[in-house]
Formats: sequence, C-alpha cells, structure tokens
Amino acid sequence: MNKAEAMPYTPDRGVLSKVTRRLTQWRHAAPVTIAPERPILTLSFDDCPKSAVNVGAPIMEELGVRGSYYVATGLLDQDTHMGRMANRDDVRALLESGHEIGAHTHSHLDCRKAEDEVLLDEVSKNLLELDTITQGHPIESFAFPYGETSFRAKLKLSRRFTNLRGVLSGINSGNCDRAQLRAIELEGDPASAEQALFAIRNLAEHPGWLILFSHDVSDTPSSYGVTPSALRSIIETAKDLGVEILTAGQTAKKLGFVV
Repeated sequence: MNKAEAMPYTPDRGVLSKVTRRLTQWRHAAPVTIAPERPILTLSFDDCPKSAVNVGAPIMEELGVRGSYYVATGLLDQDTHMGRMANRDDVRALLESGHEIGAHTHSHLDCRKAEDEVLLDEVSKNLLELDTITQGHPIESFAFPYGETSFRAKLKLSRRFTNLRGVLSGINSGNCDRAQLRAIELEGDPASAEQALFAIRNLAEHPGWLILFSHDVSDTPSSYGVTPSALRSIIETAKDLGVEILTAGQTAKKLGFVV
C-alpha cells in the first residue's frame, strides 16, 4: 500500500473554510444564464479509477449515453484508496468510445491553497500529458480536485476552459457561474443514489443542468464510489423522464458557453 492509498488528502473542513467556500461559490467569475428547454444530466467521474473505465463506461455505452472523465494525470496507473487508477491506454479507449476527457490538474492539487504560478503549472502539465495521450483532442472541461477553488483560480481557469465543476450541491439553473458549476456526489452510501434520483425527478419538472459525479464503480465501492446497479438505475430513470444525458463539454456547447 503506497502513501496515496493509505493517506488520502482531506481539505480543511473547519467553519472558516466552509464560509470561504460559500463566499467563493457566491462570487461569480464567469456569469452565465442556464435555462435549457429540456433538462440535462451529466454523469462524471473524477480521477479516473480503472473500475470507472472497465465497469462504469460499458454500462453507459449499453444504455446509449456517455460520461465525462476528469483525469489527474499524475495518478494514472497508481494504486489509491479507490483502487487502481486507469492507465494511458484506458484513457484513449474512453475517448475512442465517445466519452469526454477533462482536466483535473496533474497531481490532484488543492486549487484553493495553490499560488497562481503553481496552479497554472499544474494545469499546463495536466494538459500537456492529456494532449499526448489523446493525440491533440481538445480539452474544454475542468473539475476542481476536492471541489476546492478560489475566486482567483476560477477567474484564471475560466479563460482556458468553457466549463469548470465544483462539488457544492445543487442543480445549475438561472444565474450561474460556469467557472464553478454545482454538482451532486454519488457516494458509497445507498442514500446518495436516492438523493440523485430525487434530484433527477426534480430536474425533469424544472429544467436545468444536473451534474452527478463519482469515482470508482464497484459492487463494493469506496466511500467515494457508486455501485453498477445505482448507476444503471440513475440512467434509466433519467431516460424514462425525458432528461437529455450529455457530457459536460457537449452541454457547455449547447448552452453557448465561450471562453
């Protein structure tokens, strides 16, 4: 067991940090209005565990949808607390199957704490590695590791990416910030899947953009993962309710986001 597997980093969860996160979410760096005629769902996977490729992707493909995979290139082919990470060939296979590859910094950086130079270097390194892996395929979506960001980070990165995702819960509708889109996490707890299904039903009645994010996909997932049955149920429910399932990049294009 290596250090990454035994001691996963946890951002500060103190009261001051919580207040700072809310203020950062409230302060829009790239304001947009989100008002789709038809509700939109995006399924996303952070860090790119191998199980999200080998188990999660086939489920989506069988049901005719695709997801967004945010790849921290420094974690590729490593053992972590979420299992083995995907390798470069896995990432290529995802892209060839129609899934989206997004940026996630190289080393899974806490963007809220990082100095500007460090942040930009991390993102550049991540993009350079992804460019090599995908043979120059455009990368337009970004997810903040741990959901941690600052107004300065949002402002700088929104000049490079059309859409950036955080982790604060909610459906994106009305006045939003494309530099810190809201999302709902799919965790190992079964109650998390029920929360997601509730959000999808609400989305169907009040169109907006719902982003779900998880990590590994397994019958016995980590506390950050989702089961195959829950993933399948979410997709089938969304399709039954007429919700359009698109990648983050596809949605950003559909909504007219520009850098």
